[in-house]
Amino acid sequence: MKKIAAVLVGLVVAGVASAAPIISWTWTDPNSAVHTYEAYSGEVTWNVANTNATNLGGYLATITSQAEQDALVAAMSKIDDGEYWLGGAQPAQDNRVAGAAEDWYWTTGEEWCYECWQPGEPNEWNNTLENHVGTWSDYGWNWNDEHKSANIEGYIVEKGNLYAQCNVPEPGIMGLISLGLGLLGLARVRRSKRS
Repeated sequence: MKKIAAVLVGLVVAGVASAAPIISWTWTDPNSAVHTYEAYSGEVTWNVANTNATNLGGYLATITSQAEQDALVAAMSKIDDGEYWLGGAQPAQDNRVAGAAEDWYWTTGEEWCYECWQPGEPNEWNNTLENHVGTWSDYGWNWNDEHKSANIEGYIVEKGNLYAQCNVPEPGIMGLISLGLGLLGLARVRRSKRS
């Protein structure tokens, strides 16, 4: 009986993974690398969606910049409403504080340096451990923390080179003053050597 159940589960996963995407689009990152995205429908758990993305030759989408989020919004706004899994996750911790926004990571290993949470998210809704990221039409395709059950419309697969352009902080006023004073000191040294 267990073998039959395992075969049936395998067929369901394989069937979802081989289905045609409901929409696809591309985005070119600032390094001129082209990323392809495919949204698939199907109420699957986050774990199954993650496996399906790998089986399709990609990974659950990682949104690492405002430009990439804008491309997602433009494409996903063309379909019916729903919520779709992304590749963001958080370690399962029973003692996490509701609404905590720490420890999020992209399953690809890209740096977590951009967020597009809906105001009030992440929130561990109804004291449920929600440690996966979905993008939801009800939130204008902003992000929502979700538990990993199959209550979501589908998932978004990304294919292409990994890209995470974390913002480099601009130097503060003290840094600029220090740089200016250092340059002035260097100019004085040069001037005194000429004399």
